[in-house]
Amino acid sequence: MTLNSPTTFTEAQHAGEFIVSEGPGTVSRDTETLQINHDLVDGTVLKFVVVSTVTYLAPLDADDFDTEGVDETVDLAGILIGARDSTVTGTNAAIPGVPYIARMAEVNSSLLTLFTGSTAQELADVLVALKANHVIGR
Repeated sequence: MTLNSPTTFTEAQHAGEFIVSEGPGTVSRDTETLQINHDLVDGTVLKFVVVSTVTYLAPLDADDFDTEGVDETVDLAGILIGARDSTVTGTNAAIPGVPYIARMAEVNSSLLTLFTGSTAQELADVLVALKANHVIGR
């Protein structure tokens, strides 16, 4: 009798898997429109950007940091819940109603996503900035 070896499956990160705990109801969450041209994974750290008086969510990038950490002019929004694709291969449009953790939550910092090439120090700086909204990395 020949036994087949089991198939190995690798699951992607589930929506909100980075959340350790959050406040009751929806107190920890908000929704906003994701700016066009972003293909983001669950746990991406977000900022607010304003384009022609409209506020959007966008991922942090390297330009959002200075020698002190996250630049004080950056309006940090929170952490994306679930993957979203607003690129040409996705919706090719801004996506309204995108949920994110905005306040009062504990998160698994090892499951957060910054930009490609980000450093451990930049993640540490983001965790310090998130504390202002009572989002605590564990």
